[in-house]
Amino acid sequence: MQADTWPGNANDGYAEILTRIAEHALAFGKPVLVVQGDSHVYRVDQPLVAGDPVHAIDLAVPNLTRVVVEGATTAEWMKLRVDPHAPALFSWERIRR
Repeated sequence: MQADTWPGNANDGYAEILTRIAEHALAFGKPVLVVQGDSHVYRVDQPLVAGDPVHAIDLAVPNLTRVVVEGATTAEWMKLRVDPHAPALFSWERIRR
């Protein structure tokens, strides 16, 4: 997704989409990966592991991981692997040119 949703503020317009992502990820019950651009500062985290009080999301979503990719000003891309037989479903590698 092309949006800098976390951290945010209560009026940034993302509360509804983040709530839907949280609800669907919890219902799915398996690992969920959100890949974002916008701030373009590489980051890996679990932004909803304890919910999100800023956006009034009371759901803890431990199965959701976010990766923020570097921006267009860097010569880098992310190689993503999805392997249902590996201990970690998702793995990725930052490729620099």
